[in-house]
Amino acid sequence: MATRPNPSSVRDASGFVHALRLLKIWAGDPSFDQLSKHSGLPRSTLADALKVRRRLPTVEVVRGFVAACGVSDATDWLDAWRRIQSDAVVPIAPRELPPDVVSFLGREETLDVLIEMLEKAKENLLARKGKAAVNGSHGRRRSPYWGRGVA
Repeated sequence: MATRPNPSSVRDASGFVHALRLLKIWAGDPSFDQLSKHSGLPRSTLADALKVRRRLPTVEVVRGFVAACGVSDATDWLDAWRRIQSDAVVPIAPRELPPDVVSFLGREETLDVLIEMLEKAKENLLARKGKAAVNGSHGRRRSPYWGRGVA
């Protein structure tokens, strides 16, 4: 690999981890023991940073990993990390409505988030003879409340 990998086009956590792997190869594919000596980070932490997952490694790990691979200016890598990290933030919606609906006035943004969440949840329901099959972590079940308009 002739040119150093550039993380500026990376859009998600798995792409960022892939770019880190390419950087390691660009640096001559050093062992994790060698990277640990150069970065001061535990070898297990460095190896874990290259595992594909939904979350990014911490910024300290990225800084140390990039420096251990011979990149003196980690600005591009840290900018990409911050961009991906900020894109991964999901707005938090309340888990239930307040008991007093009068005090709920003026919260249109929260209602919009709740309505959007409801629309996405409806996609997980399969209507079947007045009941619904719900796909979730506990497998597929029928909801007895579907026919009553509660589910």
